[in-house]
Amino acid sequence: MLFETEAEAMNQLHDDIGDGGLAYRRARPIKEVIQEMPLTNYQGSEITKAMVEEQIKERWGEEVAKQYDPFHNVRSYRAWTELGRCVKKNEHALKSMTIVEKKDKQGKILKTYRRPVFLFHILQTEEVAKS
Repeated sequence: MLFETEAEAMNQLHDDIGDGGLAYRRARPIKEVIQEMPLTNYQGSEITKAMVEEQIKERWGEEVAKQYDPFHNVRSYRAWTELGRCVKKNEHALKSMTIVEKKDKQGKILKTYRRPVFLFHILQTEEVAKS
C-alpha cells in the first residue's frame, strides 16, 4: 500500500496496532523528534542508501522514501533502544550491509568482508513510556 503523506503512513501504522491514530496525533512531529537525535554511524555509501531507500519506498511509498535520511531516521534495534524508543511488535527490519575490515596490530588490512545490517525506520518505533 502506498501513502501520499507521512501522516497517512503513520495513521495506518497506528490503525494497525489498534489506537486509531491517536498516538500519532498526540505525539510530537517526527521531524522534530529526529532532529534532536544524534547522528547515526552511516558512512556515506550510496549503494546501501539506495538499498534501504528502495525498501522504504516499497513499504511506505514515495513520499516517505523522499524524506529518508540515513544520518537520522534509520537505525539498528539497539540504537533505537539507546535513544529511548522501541521497535513496535511484528515490525520487520530493513536489510542493508556494511563492509568490515579486519586489521593487524600495525593497522594493515588483512581481510575485508560484508556483514548484514538490520535497520528500522522511525515509523517502526515508538517512544518508551516513562514511568
